[in-house]
Amino acid sequence: MKNNTILLDNLKYIDDDVFSAIKRYTINKDDLYLTIAGTVGCVGIVPDEVDGMNLTENAAKLTEIKAHRIYLLYSLLSSFVQEQFKSKYHQVAQPKLSIETSYITLIPLPPLSEQVRIAESIEQYNNLINELEENKEDLKQFVIQTKSQILDLAIRGKLVPQEPNDEPASVLLERIKSEHSDSKKKAKNTGDNSHYPFEIPESWKWCNLEKISHHICAGGDKPVNYSDYKTSNYSIPIYSNGKAKDGLYGYTDEATINQPSITISARGTIGFSCIRFEPFCPIVRLISITPNMQIIDINYLHYTLISLIPQGEGSSIPQLTVPNIKPKNIPVPPLPEQKRIVKKIEQIFASLDEIANSIIA
Repeated sequence: MKNNTILLDNLKYIDDDVFSAIKRYTINKDDLYLTIAGTVGCVGIVPDEVDGMNLTENAAKLTEIKAHRIYLLYSLLSSFVQEQFKSKYHQVAQPKLSIETSYITLIPLPPLSEQVRIAESIEQYNNLINELEENKEDLKQFVIQTKSQILDLAIRGKLVPQEPNDEPASVLLERIKSEHSDSKKKAKNTGDNSHYPFEIPESWKWCNLEKISHHICAGGDKPVNYSDYKTSNYSIPIYSNGKAKDGLYGYTDEATINQPSITISARGTIGFSCIRFEPFCPIVRLISITPNMQIIDINYLHYTLISLIPQGEGSSIPQLTVPNIKPKNIPVPPLPEQKRIVKKIEQIFASLDEIANSIIA
């Protein structure tokens, strides 16, 4: 019994002896059923297919109904009547509502013609609600797919127009390189833009993630000094992998990452990305990326990683590793264009979320 009717795919059958004992206890297609034991207060119609069949002892039948049957159905399902049921059934091994108690349940009874109109209106609204419920998952998937398409357009240089006055990414990279020519960090040569997964605008540049980051590292062990709750002594957040609370694990007294960074869940739940602007402590199963924000906007990098993040390499448990993250090639636009892209993405995402929330809520 479910969804205000009897489901035909889970019918129980009785043998001849049981049938002989309860053969007079049958239900008719013009009746309603009311569950009176276990789950109390479920009411439903009887499909034509089970007309004349036997009914479980956990349910009573409402027969020879004088009111409009569908109006009576919805009246019995109303909070007004359900509260009466709850106040009257007694608790033993399981909740049970007696037939005698059911008889004295009060329901509001309008004229028959109004009962018909009320039932029709409820049916119309229920059909609309059911249709919306069925479309919720489709809408969620549509929003997810649309966001993915927006990010794909963004990293290909097709979301906002290029500005000829922007300093090209190649010039920016050379300038930053010359300004830090004494740096001991050696980055891989990315070559030209013609040997990569897709074409990008001329003012853009392919760069591996290591070249545009200060640090890329895996989280360490759980710190010795930590608390599950934020206190005056333990106020630095600890993050691990997973989506719950954005990966918040607890709090400690010392940060291991002090610059704005991006964290990526690396095992189990993989690819979940968050931007961390405050000092924090990453622990196992989390990779932290501290971008060089003279080259790349942290928000742009965050959206790019969502779109381009590599798949986990574990066999039984998918995982990401620092070695497979570092050489990941990233399309880098001019810095002003990165900021325009981020602004456009956030505008579109906000509109999509607003539409989805207005329908799903």
